[in-house]
Amino acid sequence: MISRRVTLERERSRIFVAVVGAPLAAVATGCGMIAFLPFSAPLALAIGVHSIVPLWAVLTCSLPLLASMRIAWLLCGSMFVVPMIALWMRHAGMLA
Repeated sequence: MISRRVTLERERSRIFVAVVGAPLAAVATGCGMIAFLPFSAPLALAIGVHSIVPLWAVLTCSLPLLASMRIAWLLCGSMFVVPMIALWMRHAGMLA
């Protein structure tokens, strides 16, 4: 009975990281690409916006396959936090 409960909780955490973590990471990475690509604004916008859905799909399919959900959350967190810190620093005038 305990092993079934542990397995069920692992499955729930895998679904949760795919449903919650993947879209946040994909949107944050796309926003970072829009802001920091060295192209003209319309081209950077097109590349950034069109990269969100494929990145979301790849993350949603691959995150549940990782051996540890801690690694999956760290991956999603780093893909979310790094662009957001860079965007905040750029908005505050700390980055050119």
